Amino acid sequence: MINWRWLLFAVLCGGILLFGGWRFYNPLSGRELKTYSFYDRQGRLIGILSADGGPVRTWVALDKISPAAQNVFISLEDQRFYRHAGIDFWAVGRAMLENGRQGKLTSGASTITQQLAKNILNNQKRNLWHKMVEALLAVYLEIKYSKAEILENYFNRIYYGNLIGGINTAARFYFQKTPQELNVKEAVALALLAKSPVVNQQRLFDHTLAKEIDRGLAYLADRGVITKEEQDYYQKVPLAVKPALNEKILAPNFLYAVLKAEARQKKQRTKITTTLDYELQAAVVNIIKEELARLKDKHINNAAAIVIENKSGEILAYVGSADFYDSSHAGQIDGVLSYRQPGSALKPFLYYLALENGFSPATILPDIKMSFPAGNGVYNPRNYDDQYHGPVTLRHALGNSLNIPAIYLLSQVGGGKFLALLQQLGFKNLTRSPEHYGLGLALGNGEVSLFEISKAYACLANAGIYFKNLLFTKEEQLERLGLLAADKVFLITDLLSDNAAREAAFGPNNSLKLPFPAAAKTGTTKDFRDNWAVGYTTEVTVGVWVGNHDQSEMRNSSGITGAGPLFRKILLKTSAKYPAGKFAQPAEIVSRNICLESGLLSGSNCLKTRSEFFSPHNLPPAVCAQHAILRGRPTFIYPAIYRDWLAENFPRQEYALQEDRPLKPSKFHILYPPHDAYFAVDPVLSREDQRLTLKVDNELATEWYVDGQFIGQSGLTKNVAWQLEQGTHTIEAWQDKQGTAVRINVY
Repeated sequence: MINWRWLLFAVLCGGILLFGGWRFYNPLSGRELKTYSFYDRQGRLIGILSADGGPVRTWVALDKISPAAQNVFISLEDQRFYRHAGIDFWAVGRAMLENGRQGKLTSGASTITQQLAKNILNNQKRNLWHKMVEALLAVYLEIKYSKAEILENYFNRIYYGNLIGGINTAARFYFQKTPQELNVKEAVALALLAKSPVVNQQRLFDHTLAKEIDRGLAYLADRGVITKEEQDYYQKVPLAVKPALNEKILAPNFLYAVLKAEARQKKQRTKITTTLDYELQAAVVNIIKEELARLKDKHINNAAAIVIENKSGEILAYVGSADFYDSSHAGQIDGVLSYRQPGSALKPFLYYLALENGFSPATILPDIKMSFPAGNGVYNPRNYDDQYHGPVTLRHALGNSLNIPAIYLLSQVGGGKFLALLQQLGFKNLTRSPEHYGLGLALGNGEVSLFEISKAYACLANAGIYFKNLLFTKEEQLERLGLLAADKVFLITDLLSDNAAREAAFGPNNSLKLPFPAAAKTGTTKDFRDNWAVGYTTEVTVGVWVGNHDQSEMRNSSGITGAGPLFRKILLKTSAKYPAGKFAQPAEIVSRNICLESGLLSGSNCLKTRSEFFSPHNLPPAVCAQHAILRGRPTFIYPAIYRDWLAENFPRQEYALQEDRPLKPSKFHILYPPHDAYFAVDPVLSREDQRLTLKVDNELATEWYVDGQFIGQSGLTKNVAWQLEQGTHTIEAWQDKQGTAVRINVY
């Protein structure tokens, strides 16, 4: 049985609460949003943003808005504004008939009051429930406020594109006028912006909005809002769009990144001193615009750049896109933080890992046709130039960004180790297993951001000291971590700053050649979607990305021709203010003369030599003995692994293999392994634990070769061990031009 007394009590309580909420709810309060003022490192104001991430909204009274503008907006948006109570039922009926006749949604019926209600609710969803809530709020606004109050709030709260809120800011931004100075044509343009800000914001600048503006003027003339003479006049007079460039925030992506960090850390300050260098930021913005004009025929519409001060970790310049306000090219996407494949830009960290694992700048790497296991198949890598260069030094391989030696290196040091190093360096998006990336990780098949890769290069610039965070504001504290070995980092820096090492692929006057010491590397994705150039001096690190935010392909633009020139100009400009010094050489680094053909210490018969840097842990193991006197002159004896490459590129009489070496009768024999022995690779044990110790039947100095590749020298107190690899292998031992060999099988 219904308890009527309790029901009546509940209804009365609900009515009281509803009446109280109705009476005290004030949706038009808080006209001015909390604002944040941003200053550069010298204390200069560089931008003001509101708490919701938009520009500051400056309020203007209704009587300070020209009558022409008021009449235009009311006529175009809600001509029955002064006759309805929030909902225009006549317009609703007309819209329903029109939409029914067209069979699709072609006409709307939202009143100015409903648009204001939508703005107050900040509701992006468009369903029946939310439309009903907006309609109820519109009716409430009409009951509680006057038409003048509603209209004033509408003009001051509506969005006008390009992150502009309110007619006061819009009039100043687009026309350099006050709202009171707006004429009819300018008011029509702003009304069209308010109707479709995202679509029309760029069209106003490139004048493709002209036809809609003319139709708006004709509509006003038909309704008697303006005369035919006024219509003709305004249609003939060009719209003077004069965006106040000083109103555009110079570093919008940077400021939004700061704003997000402030919110994340729940800081309450409203005056924020950033690390940005205003003059450098302005210069980088202009350089990007100039370079994109040069690259226009390559279908390149965007670029991003970051400049970091090495000693402090402070961000000096930060450009997320060429034009933040250009919606046609997704200008509001932050290219510094976006994730993309880096191409070869990650190779320096692979080569660092190789140095940590016994390789040196002089180590000879194979750049030949090679096949590597990949899942259930094989991987046959190719170089960017589709050529094979035979035996190359590690220095040459990195300098010329050769793919096959990089893949070979990764197969030797291990994908798991490389991935772990990248994760330590802050590449947070590389979260899959080593098997997922495979050997392609050497060529950048994982996605990284320009922010991350620039921070990693800054670690190289700082002799292996890694900054866990970069500084956006002067109030932040830097977190340092000793991550990489200084001697190996110096070797990588020396490789990346060696212009002669990259001449073969990029020419002597390439875009990375600079008039001061600078280490740099480029990257290009295989489908030309992304260009990278990242590098550093003693003072700054610069990272550059070039491409399209919609990920469309560029036209044959590589890192050296696309991002490289932009990187060079930015680094030249930056170094004028932050002069580059000479990279400091650690005390433990030594130099030795090496044979460029074998990678070993140069011997009496070596014809191609150079001085090379080494750390104490990766000195060449022996003096080169891979030359013989053939046809009366010293000749390099190529390892057997290069047999096919040599045969494809040279006549047989122009090169020598091991079988061409004149031999003395062998007075010694290989004790272990025995000839034609069989060995198995254990899938459980690590490869490092599966080695053969090679032995001969005496204790004289012995040079060992596997498949023609020198692997070490044994003697009275030193053994040589070879790590098992599947396949059939020839193991040679040499003592004073006497040699012997055995063949083994590993499965």
